[in-house]
Amino acid sequence: MKRNFNFIIFIITNIISSLGDYIYDIGIIIYLYKITGSSIVIGGYFIFQFIPSLFFVPIIGTLIDKINNKFILFTSNIIRAVILIILLFNISKIPIFLASIILGINDELNRATNNTILPKIINTDEITKANSFLSVSDSITMIIGPIIATLLLNGFGIKGSIVINSISFIIAAILVLTLKVHKNISIVIKNNFYKEVKLGIKFIFTDLFIRKIIYIWGLLLMGVGISSSLIIVFISKNMNLRPDMYGWITAAEGVGIIISSSIIIKKKFIDTKKLIKYGLLILGVGTLCVSLTSNQYILLSSYVLIGIGAGSAPNGIRSMIQKNVEQTMLGRVFTSVRFIVTNLRTLSITIFSILAENLNLRIIFIIAAIFIFLACFISNHLIIESAKEK
Repeated sequence: MKRNFNFIIFIITNIISSLGDYIYDIGIIIYLYKITGSSIVIGGYFIFQFIPSLFFVPIIGTLIDKINNKFILFTSNIIRAVILIILLFNISKIPIFLASIILGINDELNRATNNTILPKIINTDEITKANSFLSVSDSITMIIGPIIATLLLNGFGIKGSIVINSISFIIAAILVLTLKVHKNISIVIKNNFYKEVKLGIKFIFTDLFIRKIIYIWGLLLMGVGISSSLIIVFISKNMNLRPDMYGWITAAEGVGIIISSSIIIKKKFIDTKKLIKYGLLILGVGTLCVSLTSNQYILLSSYVLIGIGAGSAPNGIRSMIQKNVEQTMLGRVFTSVRFIVTNLRTLSITIFSILAENLNLRIIFIIAAIFIFLACFISNHLIIESAKEK
Protein backbone atom coordinates (compact mmCIF):
# COMPACT_ATOMS: atom_id res chain seq x y z
CA MET A 1 0.00 0.00 0.00
CA LYS A 2 1.10 3.53 -0.70
CA ARG A 3 1.75 5.80 2.27
CA ASN A 4 2.74 2.65 4.18
CA PHE A 5 4.31 4.44 7.14
CA ASN A 6 1.14 6.42 7.78
CA PHE A 7 -1.01 3.31 7.62
CA ILE A 8 1.31 1.38 9.95
CA ILE A 9 1.15 4.20 12.52
CA PHE A 10 -2.62 4.27 12.07
CA ILE A 11 -2.87 0.52 12.75
CA ILE A 12 -0.54 0.64 15.78
CA THR A 13 -2.57 3.50 17.25
CA ASN A 14 -5.77 1.50 16.79
CA ILE A 15 -4.23 -1.65 18.29
CA ILE A 16 -3.14 0.17 21.44
CA SER A 17 -6.42 1.99 22.04
CA SER A 18 -8.50 -1.09 21.12
CA LEU A 19 -6.51 -3.28 23.51
CA GLY A 20 -7.24 -0.85 26.31
CA ASP A 21 -10.91 -0.75 25.32
CA TYR A 22 -11.31 -4.52 25.46
CA ILE A 23 -9.50 -4.76 28.78
CA TYR A 24 -11.72 -2.05 30.27
CA ASP A 25 -15.07 -3.13 28.79
CA ILE A 26 -14.70 -6.80 29.65
CA GLY A 27 -13.41 -5.96 33.12
CA ILE A 28 -16.30 -3.54 33.79
CA ILE A 29 -19.00 -5.90 32.44
CA ILE A 30 -17.74 -8.84 34.54
CA TYR A 31 -17.37 -6.52 37.57
CA LEU A 32 -20.91 -5.10 37.20
CA TYR A 33 -22.46 -8.54 36.77
CA LYS A 34 -20.61 -9.92 39.79
CA ILE A 35 -21.81 -7.10 42.07
CA THR A 36 -25.40 -6.90 40.72
CA GLY A 37 -26.28 -10.14 38.90
CA SER A 38 -28.81 -8.12 36.88
CA SER A 39 -29.44 -8.24 33.13
CA ILE A 40 -31.01 -4.77 33.39
CA VAL A 41 -27.80 -3.30 34.87
CA ILE A 42 -25.68 -4.89 32.12
CA GLY A 43 -28.12 -3.68 29.47
CA GLY A 44 -28.09 -0.26 31.13
CA TYR A 45 -24.31 -0.09 30.82
CA PHE A 46 -24.53 -0.67 27.06
CA ILE A 47 -27.39 1.82 26.77
CA PHE A 48 -25.44 4.53 28.61
CA GLN A 49 -22.57 3.98 26.16
CA PHE A 50 -24.90 4.74 23.25
CA ILE A 51 -26.89 7.62 24.78
CA PRO A 52 -24.50 10.22 23.24
CA SER A 53 -25.71 9.25 19.77
CA LEU A 54 -29.12 10.70 20.63
CA PHE A 55 -27.71 14.22 20.91
CA PHE A 56 -24.19 14.54 19.55
CA VAL A 57 -23.74 12.32 16.50
CA PRO A 58 -25.10 14.76 13.84
CA ILE A 59 -22.87 17.53 15.25
CA ILE A 60 -19.88 15.18 15.49
CA GLY A 61 -20.11 14.44 11.75
CA THR A 62 -19.88 18.11 10.81
CA LEU A 63 -16.99 18.64 13.23
CA ILE A 64 -15.07 15.80 11.59
CA ASP A 65 -15.62 17.26 8.12
CA LYS A 66 -14.56 20.75 9.24
CA ILE A 67 -11.81 20.28 11.86
CA ASN A 68 -8.34 18.76 11.49
CA ASN A 69 -8.83 15.01 11.96
CA LYS A 70 -5.51 14.50 13.72
CA PHE A 71 -6.43 17.10 16.34
CA ILE A 72 -9.75 15.32 16.94
CA LEU A 73 -8.07 11.93 17.46
CA PHE A 74 -5.46 13.40 19.82
CA THR A 75 -8.03 15.29 21.90
CA SER A 76 -10.51 12.41 22.16
CA ASN A 77 -7.80 10.03 23.38
CA ILE A 78 -6.60 12.49 26.03
CA ILE A 79 -10.16 13.11 27.28
CA ARG A 80 -10.79 9.36 27.56
CA ALA A 81 -7.59 8.90 29.57
CA VAL A 82 -8.53 11.73 31.96
CA ILE A 83 -12.05 10.35 32.54
CA LEU A 84 -10.67 6.92 33.44
CA ILE A 85 -8.15 8.41 35.86
CA ILE A 86 -10.99 10.31 37.59
CA LEU A 87 -13.06 7.09 37.75
CA LEU A 88 -10.31 5.42 39.79
CA PHE A 89 -11.31 7.55 42.80
CA ASN A 90 -14.85 6.10 42.96
CA ILE A 91 -15.52 2.83 41.13
CA SER A 92 -19.19 2.18 41.73
CA LYS A 93 -22.30 1.76 39.58
CA ILE A 94 -23.33 5.42 39.15
CA PRO A 95 -19.80 6.81 38.40
CA ILE A 96 -19.28 3.93 35.93
CA PHE A 97 -22.52 4.83 34.13
CA LEU A 98 -21.68 8.56 34.09
CA ALA A 99 -18.17 7.83 32.80
CA SER A 100 -19.66 5.62 30.08
CA ILE A 101 -21.61 8.62 28.73
CA ILE A 102 -18.48 10.78 28.31
CA LEU A 103 -16.47 7.82 27.03
CA GLY A 104 -19.30 7.05 24.60
CA ILE A 105 -19.15 10.54 23.09
CA ASN A 106 -15.40 10.30 22.61
CA ASP A 107 -15.56 6.70 21.38
CA GLU A 108 -18.08 7.76 18.73
CA LEU A 109 -15.94 10.75 17.77
CA ASN A 110 -12.82 8.57 17.57
CA ARG A 111 -14.52 5.79 15.59
CA ALA A 112 -16.13 8.14 13.07
CA THR A 113 -12.87 10.07 12.60
CA ASN A 114 -10.99 6.81 11.94
CA ASN A 115 -13.55 5.86 9.27
CA THR A 116 -13.25 9.31 7.69
CA ILE A 117 -9.47 9.53 7.82
CA LEU A 118 -8.79 6.17 6.15
CA PRO A 119 -9.45 7.31 2.53
CA LYS A 120 -7.04 10.21 3.16
CA ILE A 121 -4.07 7.95 3.91
CA ILE A 122 -4.57 5.12 1.36
CA ASN A 123 -5.81 4.70 -2.22
CA THR A 124 -9.53 4.14 -2.86
CA ASP A 125 -9.00 0.70 -4.44
CA GLU A 126 -7.21 -0.46 -1.28
CA ILE A 127 -9.93 0.54 1.20
CA THR A 128 -11.53 -2.91 1.62
CA LYS A 129 -8.16 -4.57 2.25
CA ALA A 130 -7.16 -1.74 4.59
CA ASN A 131 -10.37 -2.31 6.57
CA SER A 132 -9.46 -6.01 6.72
CA PHE A 133 -6.00 -5.17 8.09
CA LEU A 134 -7.74 -3.07 10.73
CA SER A 135 -10.11 -5.97 11.48
CA VAL A 136 -7.14 -8.32 11.92
CA SER A 137 -5.41 -5.89 14.27
CA ASP A 138 -8.64 -5.37 16.19
CA SER A 139 -9.26 -9.10 16.47
CA ILE A 140 -5.74 -9.68 17.78
CA THR A 141 -6.53 -7.27 20.61
CA MET A 142 -9.91 -9.02 20.89
CA ILE A 143 -8.07 -12.26 21.68
CA ILE A 144 -5.36 -10.82 23.92
CA GLY A 145 -7.60 -8.24 25.64
CA PRO A 146 -10.01 -10.67 27.34
CA ILE A 147 -7.14 -12.81 28.65
CA ILE A 148 -5.37 -9.76 30.08
CA ALA A 149 -8.68 -8.41 31.43
CA THR A 150 -9.43 -11.67 33.27
CA LEU A 151 -5.90 -11.86 34.70
CA LEU A 152 -5.98 -8.21 35.78
CA LEU A 153 -9.43 -8.59 37.33
CA ASN A 154 -8.38 -11.66 39.30
CA GLY A 155 -4.97 -10.24 40.27
CA PHE A 156 -5.48 -6.51 40.72
CA GLY A 157 -9.25 -5.97 40.59
CA ILE A 158 -11.09 -3.56 38.34
CA LYS A 159 -8.56 -0.79 39.01
CA GLY A 160 -5.93 -2.70 37.05
CA SER A 161 -8.16 -2.70 33.94
CA ILE A 162 -8.86 1.02 34.27
CA VAL A 163 -5.19 1.97 34.72
CA ILE A 164 -4.10 -0.06 31.68
CA ASN A 165 -6.82 1.50 29.53
CA SER A 166 -5.94 5.07 30.54
CA ILE A 167 -2.27 4.42 29.72
CA SER A 168 -3.25 2.98 26.31
CA PHE A 169 -5.17 6.16 25.44
CA ILE A 170 -2.20 8.37 26.38
CA ILE A 171 0.15 6.31 24.19
CA ALA A 172 -2.38 6.39 21.31
CA ALA A 173 -2.64 10.18 21.60
CA ILE A 174 1.15 10.53 21.35
CA LEU A 175 1.28 8.27 18.27
CA VAL A 176 -1.46 10.28 16.55
CA LEU A 177 0.87 13.30 16.57
CA THR A 178 3.25 11.42 14.22
CA LEU A 179 0.49 10.67 11.70
CA LYS A 180 0.56 12.60 8.41
CA VAL A 181 -2.92 13.29 7.09
CA HIS A 182 -4.04 15.35 4.10
CA LYS A 183 -5.92 18.42 5.25
CA ASN A 184 -9.69 18.23 5.09
CA ILE A 185 -10.92 19.33 1.68
CA SER A 186 -13.66 21.41 3.29
CA ILE A 187 -11.53 22.94 6.01
CA VAL A 188 -12.82 26.44 5.23
CA ILE A 189 -16.33 26.82 6.63
CA LYS A 190 -18.35 28.79 4.09
CA ASN A 191 -21.80 27.78 5.31
CA ASN A 192 -23.44 28.18 8.68
CA PHE A 193 -22.42 25.29 10.98
CA TYR A 194 -25.99 24.18 11.65
CA LYS A 195 -26.80 24.32 7.93
CA GLU A 196 -23.94 21.88 7.43
CA VAL A 197 -25.44 19.59 10.11
CA LYS A 198 -28.83 19.74 8.35
CA LEU A 199 -27.16 19.00 5.01
CA GLY A 200 -25.64 15.81 6.41
CA ILE A 201 -28.94 14.61 7.88
CA LYS A 202 -30.86 15.47 4.68
CA PHE A 203 -28.32 13.58 2.56
CA ILE A 204 -28.85 10.23 4.30
CA PHE A 205 -32.62 10.41 3.84
CA THR A 206 -32.53 11.41 0.16
CA ASP A 207 -29.68 9.17 -1.00
CA LEU A 208 -31.02 5.74 -2.06
CA PHE A 209 -27.74 3.90 -1.49
CA ILE A 210 -27.40 5.23 2.07
CA ARG A 211 -31.01 4.29 2.86
CA LYS A 212 -30.29 0.72 1.79
CA ILE A 213 -27.24 0.64 4.03
CA ILE A 214 -29.30 1.91 6.99
CA TYR A 215 -31.82 -0.95 6.66
CA ILE A 216 -29.08 -3.57 6.60
CA TRP A 217 -26.76 -2.05 9.22
CA GLY A 218 -29.68 -1.26 11.53
CA LEU A 219 -31.00 -4.83 11.59
CA LEU A 220 -27.46 -6.15 12.01
CA LEU A 221 -26.80 -3.94 15.04
CA MET A 222 -30.17 -4.80 16.57
CA GLY A 223 -29.31 -8.50 16.47
CA VAL A 224 -25.72 -8.02 17.61
CA GLY A 225 -26.81 -5.55 20.30
CA ILE A 226 -29.18 -8.07 21.85
CA SER A 227 -26.69 -10.95 21.85
CA SER A 228 -23.61 -8.99 22.94
CA SER A 229 -25.36 -7.30 25.88
CA LEU A 230 -26.98 -10.50 27.19
CA ILE A 231 -24.34 -13.17 26.52
CA ILE A 232 -22.82 -12.88 30.01
CA VAL A 233 -26.29 -13.42 31.52
CA PHE A 234 -26.95 -16.29 29.07
CA ILE A 235 -23.81 -18.23 29.97
CA SER A 236 -24.42 -17.75 33.70
CA LYS A 237 -28.15 -18.55 33.85
CA ASN A 238 -28.69 -20.91 30.92
CA MET A 239 -25.34 -22.70 30.79
CA ASN A 240 -24.21 -22.44 34.44
CA LEU A 241 -20.78 -21.16 33.42
CA ARG A 242 -18.68 -18.62 35.32
CA PRO A 243 -18.99 -14.96 34.18
CA ASP A 244 -15.24 -15.08 33.42
CA MET A 245 -16.12 -17.27 30.41
CA TYR A 246 -17.20 -14.03 28.74
CA GLY A 247 -13.54 -13.23 28.11
CA TRP A 248 -12.95 -16.51 26.27
CA ILE A 249 -16.08 -15.97 24.17
CA THR A 250 -14.74 -12.58 23.09
CA ALA A 251 -11.39 -14.19 22.26
CA ALA A 252 -13.12 -16.87 20.15
CA GLU A 253 -14.91 -14.15 18.20
CA GLY A 254 -11.53 -12.50 17.66
CA VAL A 255 -10.18 -15.73 16.13
CA GLY A 256 -13.09 -15.72 13.68
CA ILE A 257 -12.42 -12.12 12.67
CA ILE A 258 -8.76 -12.96 12.01
CA ILE A 259 -9.81 -15.88 9.78
CA SER A 260 -12.21 -13.83 7.64
CA SER A 261 -9.97 -10.75 7.49
CA SER A 262 -6.96 -12.85 6.45
CA ILE A 263 -8.96 -14.36 3.58
CA ILE A 264 -10.09 -10.89 2.45
CA ILE A 265 -6.53 -9.54 2.53
CA LYS A 266 -5.29 -12.39 0.29
CA LYS A 267 -8.07 -11.92 -2.27
CA LYS A 268 -7.14 -9.94 -5.39
CA PHE A 269 -10.73 -8.88 -6.05
CA ILE A 270 -13.34 -8.37 -3.31
CA ASP A 271 -17.05 -8.12 -4.05
CA THR A 272 -18.31 -5.99 -1.16
CA LYS A 273 -21.93 -6.97 -1.89
CA LYS A 274 -21.15 -10.66 -1.34
CA LEU A 275 -18.97 -9.77 1.64
CA ILE A 276 -22.00 -8.21 3.32
CA LYS A 277 -24.48 -10.93 2.32
CA TYR A 278 -22.41 -13.98 3.29
CA GLY A 279 -21.01 -12.25 6.37
CA LEU A 280 -24.56 -11.66 7.63
CA LEU A 281 -25.54 -15.25 6.82
CA ILE A 282 -22.63 -16.66 8.84
CA LEU A 283 -23.33 -14.23 11.70
CA GLY A 284 -26.95 -15.36 11.81
CA VAL A 285 -26.01 -19.05 11.81
CA GLY A 286 -23.50 -18.50 14.62
CA THR A 287 -26.05 -16.61 16.74
CA LEU A 288 -28.68 -19.31 16.15
CA CYS A 289 -26.19 -22.00 17.23
CA VAL A 290 -25.53 -20.08 20.46
CA SER A 291 -29.26 -20.02 21.22
CA LEU A 292 -29.53 -23.81 20.87
CA THR A 293 -26.37 -25.10 22.57
CA SER A 294 -25.64 -26.18 26.14
CA ASN A 295 -22.04 -27.18 25.40
CA GLN A 296 -19.25 -24.68 26.06
CA TYR A 297 -17.13 -25.98 23.16
CA ILE A 298 -19.99 -25.59 20.70
CA LEU A 299 -20.55 -22.14 22.23
CA LEU A 300 -16.94 -21.14 21.54
CA SER A 301 -17.09 -22.62 18.02
CA SER A 302 -20.28 -20.64 17.39
CA TYR A 303 -18.48 -17.46 18.39
CA VAL A 304 -15.70 -18.26 15.93
CA LEU A 305 -18.46 -18.31 13.28
CA ILE A 306 -19.85 -15.04 14.63
CA GLY A 307 -16.35 -13.58 14.38
CA ILE A 308 -16.04 -14.68 10.74
CA GLY A 309 -19.30 -12.89 9.99
CA ALA A 310 -18.30 -9.85 12.06
CA GLY A 311 -15.05 -9.60 10.12
CA SER A 312 -16.93 -9.61 6.81
CA ALA A 313 -20.31 -7.83 6.89
CA PRO A 314 -19.34 -4.61 8.75
CA ASN A 315 -16.15 -4.43 6.67
CA GLY A 316 -18.23 -4.55 3.50
CA ILE A 317 -20.65 -1.91 4.80
CA ARG A 318 -17.87 0.51 5.80
CA SER A 319 -15.99 -0.04 2.54
CA MET A 320 -19.07 0.64 0.41
CA ILE A 321 -19.71 3.92 2.21
CA GLN A 322 -16.05 4.99 1.98
CA LYS A 323 -15.93 4.21 -1.75
CA ASN A 324 -19.24 5.79 -2.73
CA VAL A 325 -19.55 8.95 -0.65
CA GLU A 326 -17.60 12.14 -1.33
CA GLN A 327 -14.86 12.90 1.21
CA THR A 328 -16.41 16.29 1.97
CA MET A 329 -19.53 14.48 3.22
CA LEU A 330 -17.95 11.32 4.64
CA GLY A 331 -17.80 12.38 8.29
CA ARG A 332 -21.42 13.54 8.32
CA VAL A 333 -22.64 10.46 6.46
CA PHE A 334 -20.86 8.01 8.77
CA THR A 335 -22.04 9.72 11.93
CA SER A 336 -25.58 10.34 10.68
CA VAL A 337 -25.96 6.71 9.62
CA ARG A 338 -24.56 5.58 12.96
CA PHE A 339 -26.98 7.99 14.66
CA ILE A 340 -29.86 5.93 13.30
CA VAL A 341 -28.46 2.41 13.53
CA THR A 342 -26.94 2.91 16.99
CA ASN A 343 -30.27 4.14 18.30
CA LEU A 344 -31.94 1.06 16.86
CA ARG A 345 -29.32 -0.98 18.69
CA THR A 346 -29.95 0.95 21.92
CA LEU A 347 -33.70 0.43 21.58
CA SER A 348 -33.27 -3.32 21.07
CA ILE A 349 -30.93 -3.59 24.08
CA THR A 350 -33.39 -1.65 26.25
CA ILE A 351 -36.40 -3.77 25.29
CA PHE A 352 -34.70 -7.16 25.49
CA SER A 353 -32.75 -6.43 28.69
CA ILE A 354 -36.13 -5.88 30.37
CA LEU A 355 -37.69 -8.92 28.68
CA ALA A 356 -34.70 -11.04 29.78
CA GLU A 357 -35.89 -10.81 33.38
CA ASN A 358 -38.90 -13.00 32.52
CA LEU A 359 -38.39 -14.41 29.01
CA ASN A 360 -36.15 -17.40 28.27
CA LEU A 361 -32.82 -16.13 26.95
CA ARG A 362 -32.72 -18.84 24.28
CA ILE A 363 -35.83 -17.32 22.70
CA ILE A 364 -34.22 -13.87 22.84
CA PHE A 365 -31.09 -15.16 21.06
CA ILE A 366 -33.28 -16.76 18.37
CA ILE A 367 -34.94 -13.35 17.86
CA ALA A 368 -31.46 -11.78 17.56
CA ALA A 369 -30.57 -14.34 14.87
CA ILE A 370 -33.82 -13.54 13.01
CA PHE A 371 -32.88 -9.84 12.88
CA ILE A 372 -29.51 -10.74 11.34
CA PHE A 373 -31.07 -13.17 8.83
CA LEU A 374 -33.54 -10.44 7.85
CA ALA A 375 -30.60 -8.07 7.21
CA CYS A 376 -29.05 -10.78 5.02
CA PHE A 377 -32.32 -11.20 3.09
CA ILE A 378 -32.62 -7.44 2.51
CA SER A 379 -28.96 -7.15 1.44
CA ASN A 380 -29.56 -9.81 -1.20
CA HIS A 381 -32.49 -7.87 -2.67
CA LEU A 382 -31.53 -4.24 -2.13
CA ILE A 383 -27.82 -4.13 -2.95
CA ILE A 384 -28.18 -5.20 -6.58
CA GLU A 385 -25.86 -2.56 -7.98
CA SER A 386 -22.19 -2.16 -7.20
CA ALA A 387 -23.38 0.44 -4.66
CA LYS A 388 -24.32 3.54 -6.59
CA GLU A 389 -23.28 5.00 -9.91
CA LYS A 390 -22.02 8.50 -9.50
